[in-house]
Amino acid sequence: MEKANTEQAAGNGDRSRETVLRSVFDTRALTPKQALSSWYEHIDVMFDVRVNEVGSDGFRAHLDAFMLDDLVLVDARVGGQSYDRSRRRAGRDGIDHYLLQFYRSGSVARRDEKGERTRTRPGDLWVSDLGQPVMSLAEDAEMLNLIVPRRLLSPLLKAPDHHAMRILPGDTPLVALFRDHLQALLQMAPSMTNEDAARVSAPTLQLAAAALNGSAEREDVTEGVEAALGGAICRYVRAHLPGPDMTREHVARHFGVSVRKLDYLFASRDGFASWVREERLARAHEALRDHGQLHLRIEDIANAHGFSHKANLGRAFRAFYGLTPGQVRAMARERLAEAGIAQAESPTHSAWRRWIAAM
Repeated sequence: MEKANTEQAAGNGDRSRETVLRSVFDTRALTPKQALSSWYEHIDVMFDVRVNEVGSDGFRAHLDAFMLDDLVLVDARVGGQSYDRSRRRAGRDGIDHYLLQFYRSGSVARRDEKGERTRTRPGDLWVSDLGQPVMSLAEDAEMLNLIVPRRLLSPLLKAPDHHAMRILPGDTPLVALFRDHLQALLQMAPSMTNEDAARVSAPTLQLAAAALNGSAEREDVTEGVEAALGGAICRYVRAHLPGPDMTREHVARHFGVSVRKLDYLFASRDGFASWVREERLARAHEALRDHGQLHLRIEDIANAHGFSHKANLGRAFRAFYGLTPGQVRAMARERLAEAGIAQAESPTHSAWRRWIAAM
């Protein structure tokens, strides 16, 4: 019998005293063909994958996942494969979590048009930003994973959009401290209550942020005064969008810098104007997916987020996400319908997969 999906919760009465939800995915009882099919179905919540060549025993995977408040901790042993996530895919499913992985054995490397890049070493931290494209190649591996909603971690990061496919050396103190913390959580997770999980959530986020900030690359807007200035500009613009005054000239004048300096601070995003356009697009994308705004016309959403006409939104949206606003709206309606169906399904169906999709 397939042991691909089990979810457990113990206790009665006050849910805070119940043990945290646990979900196990295990292909050992499946035929090689069934194992591969089941894995593709489950990992599809985050990635498009292609399994490396396997031996006579076929592909195997074992995941032991715990829902710790709003965080998902996963102990995993999986066969080698490529993990891909396109910008179109990110736009389609709306998942933008951070995936933080410690490879205890095996390794992973970034892929690009020039081939494979530097691989992780045991103990290194591999960071995937699911809101951005991912192209990686992993060996057979054992890894400890923490999946964190963007809304919880990004406010704690110096440069929240600059962590895609990063390798943080495992011998740096803050990374090692974070790794030890996750190992301790994994050991205690089977007996933790929901109340325990809620209490450790904030310290876990703080340690994750410390590891990422402490190892931040110094090529972007993350050093000294420029880091503070760049952060202040981002906060100012986000607080005042979708206002029409968020032009290069207005913002540069407000902060007493030249337009050239402003574009330099946002060089990694092709300049300030490009970054503002991405912010507007992201807000429009969120509005199109929001079940509470399905009654609004696309033209109304375009106007509300600084696009003079829905055609202007459509062109920019398709160029950035690979989808039209209408397609994203249709997918939101489909997800709403599917959510109603899912409520009638077995509570053990695709447990950890559902957690990730719902975070």
